[in-house]
Formats: sequence, structure tokens, C-alpha cells
Amino acid sequence: MKNPNFDELPKDDITGLPLLTDPVMEHVINIFKQQRSLGIIYLDVHNLTKIESDYGYQTYDQVQVDLKNALEKLRGKYLRKQDLILKLHNYDDSFLIILSKKRNIGGARRNDLETITRRLHSQVSSSIFFAIYKWIKQKPKLRIGYSFLVNNGLLNSQRMIYRAIDEARLMSSFHIYNTEIRYKETLQQIILDEDIQSVYQPIVHSKTGEIFSYEALSRGPKDTEFFNPLFLFEIAKESDLLFELDNVCRKKAVDNAVKLDPNLKLFINALPSTIHEKSFREDYLKTFLKKYNLKPNNLVFEITESLAIQNYEMFMEDIRKYTDEGYEIALDDTGTGYSSFETILKIKPHYIKIDISMVRNVDTDPLKETMIQALVNIAESIGARTIAEGIETVTEYEKIIELGVDFCQGYLFAKPSPPFPDVDVFV
Repeated sequence: MKNPNFDELPKDDITGLPLLTDPVMEHVINIFKQQRSLGIIYLDVHNLTKIESDYGYQTYDQVQVDLKNALEKLRGKYLRKQDLILKLHNYDDSFLIILSKKRNIGGARRNDLETITRRLHSQVSSSIFFAIYKWIKQKPKLRIGYSFLVNNGLLNSQRMIYRAIDEARLMSSFHIYNTEIRYKETLQQIILDEDIQSVYQPIVHSKTGEIFSYEALSRGPKDTEFFNPLFLFEIAKESDLLFELDNVCRKKAVDNAVKLDPNLKLFINALPSTIHEKSFREDYLKTFLKKYNLKPNNLVFEITESLAIQNYEMFMEDIRKYTDEGYEIALDDTGTGYSSFETILKIKPHYIKIDISMVRNVDTDPLKETMIQALVNIAESIGARTIAEGIETVTEYEKIIELGVDFCQGYLFAKPSPPFPDVDVFV
């Protein structure tokens, strides 16, 4: 039987992928009969509907295209070039992959399917993480399942294939729960082994480019999904392991900063719950400062305000204990919709970090410009200093200087690296 010309067949309006129409089904049946077996993989992302309801169908459609591109990029690596990537229906949320035969042997074996599915999950999750996270602020919940068919001349092939698709879809629902359990177990081991890397990114004076401080950032094991810090902390949040992870990250950040210039500061991210840990402040930090000839004002604890307000009275008491000893406080996520001017006035941090979402394209967005100017004015009124995060372009940087922001941080100056990177580019 001649293979269909896929260029001439109906395609999904959004992704351009072939639809499982009659000619395509006939082709799949032919593959099934020739190979005497068939491997089918079903894939979708469970928590995508929020994107369409919050941001509109155009944004959702673009995420579907991103998913398709992520799959196409795996051809020649984890997918064979002859494997079919299809859509069941026009505007369908899910993807189907029909596996082709290996060289010199028949169709995909069940062991092949298990291996391919596991690799696809890891690779696709990593590829689409940022494209989806920036909209839903959650880890994408990729569902993936498979079904394996052996040809049976007594049964209708088309009916067998549709049943197999349903089985793969059902497996994907169970797969997501198994994956969450596996992620939690992996993270528990990372915490026990303290398998966390600390990298540091400079914060520079806006007008001179001179390094003022470094922010310590955490990464999980290399070549794993946990190397992505957003993924790492999302899993910790879902697994109720934030406190344990934050403890390890905080101590690693301090331990690896032994060569910090005493004239510079070190920004350390910390949860309010770990700030409350008495032994860290009274024992661990004092030992570290004494050993490396540093002072409390060398350390700045960076707090996410949305977490801090969960127990305001206790949080403010803990903050007072730190500031009384000379440590400084920075308020993070400012401008993301969580931080309010009222909270800034109550906490009175030493530093207000303007979130990357506010800084991105500030040079072309008058509303962002107005909001940053307001934050600068408030900071001045309480004696705080401002830091613009995530600067990537010269024009963003120039606008930030114009608005009177005190310090800058971002890839324009240096990427996070082992201690302690110099400023790569300064204009």
C-alpha cells in the first residue's frame, strides 16, 4: 500500500500536525499489519486550561505549538524520524505518537515503549517548563501513557487501535500520580545527600557597574530536571519539603561563600519558616562569620513577601532579631502582584528587589515604567534601596538608570556561576 502524502491531508489548525483521518488511519493499520505489533504513546499537559481561561485562546494556542516543537526536536534522538506525531481531532489538546519499526526488526516492543515514554517525559518536561511556567506559575503536569498492540487477525484492526488510544490515555492519568511520587522520592534523596550546587550572580551599582554584592542561587543535580531551580522548588512545594530543601540550600550558599570579599554582601534566599530557626541564627551563622572574618552586615536575607505574610506577627519578630544583630533584609517578588505598598511600609526592608516581570521590556512599556518609578519613590521614603532583577538588554538597563534604581542584576552583566564571577559585560 502506498504511503499517504501527508502534505495533502487535513491538519490541525493550530499545530499543523496531521489529523487521524481515514487515510492516516489506513496508513497506521498498514504499519500495524506489516510490523505485527504497534506502539502508541499519548501525551498532554494536565494543567493547561488555566492559560486559555486567564490569557485567551491565542496564548493557549502558542503553548500547543511550543509542545509540538518540543516533540519535533526529539526526532533523531528519542523519536525516530519515521515516527508519526498526530492529533486525534482539530483543536485537540493531546498528541499521539505512532512508533515505527526499528532497523531489521519488527515493531516497537513493550520494553521500548517503557524506555521511550520515560525519556520523553523527562525531555519534554524540561523543554516546555519555562514556556508554561511563565503563565501558570506552576510546574507543567505532563501526562504520558502508552499502549502496545499485537496483531490479531480475528479482531478489527481499526477498533484495536482506537481501544489502544483509550488505554494509553487512561495510563497517562495514572502516570501523573506515579511521577509525582517518584519526584518526591528523588527530592528526598537530594536533600539527604545535600546534592545541591550553589551559584552566584553579581549585583552591580547601576551607574558605575561596580560589584556591590552577590546573590546565592541553588541548583539540583546536573543533567536532571532538578537542575532547574523553579522545578526544584515547585517539587519541594508540592511534596511539603520546602523547609528541608531551604535549609540545605541556605547552608550550602553560606559554606561555598568562604572566599567572599569582606567589602561585599551576600544575598541569601530564605523562607520565613527557616528564618524562624533559632539554631541557624545563633549557632551556624555566628560560627561562619567568625571563621571567615565577616560581619552580620555582609549577609542579606532575601524574603518572598507572599510567604512572609502567612504569619505576620511571628515573621516581624524574627526579622527584628536579625536586624538587631546587624543582618539586612531584602524583599523579593516586588511588582508580581503579591507585594503591596502596604507590606513594604510595614516590613521596611533594606532592599526592594523589582521582579524580572516588571523589568522585562520596561523600555517600551509606560505602565511598567510608572510602577517602577513608584517603587523607587517608596524605597526612598523608607530609606531602602532598589535592585532591578533580570536585566538582559542595554535598553532595559538604560531605562532602569533613568528611573533611579540603585542596583542592577541580570544576564547583561553575568550569568549565575560558581563563586565568584566577574561582570562579563558592562555598557
